[in-house]
Amino acid sequence: MTVADWTDPGARSVALYLDGTDAPGRAPDGDDLLDDDVLLLVNAWWEPLCFVVPATRQGQEWVREIDTFEPGAIVPAEKLGAAEPGTVGPRSIVVLRGPVAG
Repeated sequence: MTVADWTDPGARSVALYLDGTDAPGRAPDGDDLLDDDVLLLVNAWWEPLCFVVPATRQGQEWVREIDTFEPGAIVPAEKLGAAEPGTVGPRSIVVLRGPVAG
């Protein structure tokens, strides 16, 4: 993002991607300690906002773990892939988890 993006008074949302395989720690046996990826979507607007799941790594699927707008409506088996659309409710946060492969 640019300085203009951060200072845009009309901006009402932000997405944060956390790569669970970036700079992994090491286990005592020397294996990499990898974690799931996390995608945090924040909507500060008073209406729902559409988003498109970004392409992060090939074949990555995302599972909706937290939805502060409809916490009881989460369907555990529901998965989203790259470029699939989704919605973040008004003034709410959605947390998607991308399980690490294999």
